[in-house]
Amino acid sequence: MALVGGLGSGKSSIRELVDYRLRQIDGVADEVVVVNLTMWPFDSPEAAVRGILNKLTSELSKHVNTLALTGVADSYVRAIEKTSGFLGSVSHFLSGPSQPTDALKGIVDVARAIDLRIVLWIEDVERFAGADRLSGDAAQLRNAERVGPIRALLFELDACPKISVIISDGSLESRFDAGKIARFIERPPKVRVGDAWKLIHALRSRCLRKDDADLIDPAAPQIRESLNVPKSDMYEPLLTYRVDPEKPTLQESIALLLHSPRSLKSALRLCHETWEILKGEIDFDDVLLMSVLRESRPRVFSVVDEGIRGFQNGFGSPLPGPHGKKPEDHPVMKKLDLVLQEESDVAIKNAILEILGFVFPNYADERQTVVVDRRHVDKPQGLAINHPTDYWQRYIATIPVDDVDSDQAALREISEWKREKPNRLLDRLFSENTDSQIESFAGLFSGAELCRLLEELTDRVMPLSAEDWHEGSRAPGVASLWQMIRVRYPETETLMRAVTASISKAIRANLPLASDLYYFFCSRERDVPDRLSSEELSEIRKMYLATMLEAFPPGNGRGLIQAMKGGSPYVIGWLCWTLERIRANDRDGIPFSRWNEFAPVMIEAAELEPSTFLPQFLLFITTSGERRNVPPSADSHRSSRELVYHFDETAARRLFRDDYDKVLSLFAATETPSSLLPQAIPMFDAVRSFIEVES
Repeated sequence: MALVGGLGSGKSSIRELVDYRLRQIDGVADEVVVVNLTMWPFDSPEAAVRGILNKLTSELSKHVNTLALTGVADSYVRAIEKTSGFLGSVSHFLSGPSQPTDALKGIVDVARAIDLRIVLWIEDVERFAGADRLSGDAAQLRNAERVGPIRALLFELDACPKISVIISDGSLESRFDAGKIARFIERPPKVRVGDAWKLIHALRSRCLRKDDADLIDPAAPQIRESLNVPKSDMYEPLLTYRVDPEKPTLQESIALLLHSPRSLKSALRLCHETWEILKGEIDFDDVLLMSVLRESRPRVFSVVDEGIRGFQNGFGSPLPGPHGKKPEDHPVMKKLDLVLQEESDVAIKNAILEILGFVFPNYADERQTVVVDRRHVDKPQGLAINHPTDYWQRYIATIPVDDVDSDQAALREISEWKREKPNRLLDRLFSENTDSQIESFAGLFSGAELCRLLEELTDRVMPLSAEDWHEGSRAPGVASLWQMIRVRYPETETLMRAVTASISKAIRANLPLASDLYYFFCSRERDVPDRLSSEELSEIRKMYLATMLEAFPPGNGRGLIQAMKGGSPYVIGWLCWTLERIRANDRDGIPFSRWNEFAPVMIEAAELEPSTFLPQFLLFITTSGERRNVPPSADSHRSSRELVYHFDETAARRLFRDDYDKVLSLFAATETPSSLLPQAIPMFDAVRSFIEVES
């Protein structure tokens, strides 16, 4: 007999089941014995032949004294040497049986005497041959050298009374004469799609059960629906018979690749072991799908690992039109295509592509860049995400995540905030280590909730000084919250109300915060969709300018200084001119219609604390010109180019009118502040240089 099936198809399990069944039948255990032997450990045909015969002798010794059978293996090998023409020593030639059959007679006689049928079960002949790594004549020669002597022995044994041979092999195509050795051929059935999915669904349901208090799943419901099964008794049977090879579903793709018991068991075990370590710290479905590929198609998995950045972000070029390169032209994509071409089954090939498309939705896109990345909304822990957490590296490493980086810790804070219970959500938004982590879970918030969070964040930041913010950064949490609002689409009226209230409060007490709020929520950027219309943005600008004039009337220079909160030298300039006009170099005329009411307050503040407030004048009275070369310094070995700034006398006279001379005298009496930002120092020095020349 022959039991033919691929690696992991269940051949060894069938042997165990047969052996178990025989032991359950009364009397059979004394009449039939299954002798199992794998060929894999043997390094030569002679060693394999000796191993088979010694195994038979050893089994008989359990039932009767086998002293007379000592040396059977040596006798058989000598007989083979004689009949094959390969002469050994003279002593071998002169002694022992002349035919291989004679050497086996002792085993047969003992088995007949004790009325015992021996079933010799031989496994892993294909691994012993090693011809699977060769092709053509080389493979045939390898089979002849390695398997030929074993085939001859099995033929002789099968012809013996009381001995039956079962060959458990991956294939009989090139190594055995099926008509002689294997008159009966059985093949373990492949795991049916519906049956495989029962086990997959059981594991998935257990790992993602909704009553698990220790797990918060941030994936969107529609993502989970991709692998859910309808509540129907007919669904699993239909999975077995309705598979479309051109477009298998995600469920069908998994089951098609896990068609053997071993691959199914190994993939699910790998998935479960990974989840046990990274529970809630990575997307379960992506772990399941990549565990399927890792177990069933390791070469595909290797290609993904090699080109993971392209699979995460896309292999297409960001350049438009003819200047860009298509994804299929990328070397990694070409390598993937070569691997897929080796798949003879079109359903398997399309199953692999279906899985890759689900886990890495952007890898085949024409363009690498997208305006709004929906992955962070729908599947924020997916393996396609590499910022702020590279989940592929987390998956490959498979080590426990510490509390600082724990997604579940962040998700619990979000859950507590949404239920209006004590939480540290704002603390996480404030920290440069965890603000992006909260940002990545924007999909858990509604647009209205994010607007509420904006107002809470404003209240929290207002008492803080900009000097305490992260060096060179903007107000803590504002950028992350803006990114979250970009992808959640709050209602315009709700967003307008939240932005207006936040800027209005910040204008009175924290101008750097007000400037950042206006920059993120009210400035127009190329390729960034506007959430508010031009009319609404104009209304907000009128509101905050009126609020600024109300909060800082003439005589309240001290209040203006306090509201600066250690901000950059550009805060007042950005608020008055707006960033759009500064970028467009449109600073003719005055910043806004009631400027002449605000300019005297700036003079008052400068007189009170010139070192603190004079830098706020720089965007009003300086202009940039050509760039000049800067020679290498001790800190940098490369030369660079920097803007040259000039004092703009015309602008200074236009904007400060009767206070022009007062402004110059303040600059003349004030040394360049040591705390000034490096890029603002040339601007300050340009004003002082003009004064020195004029004087």
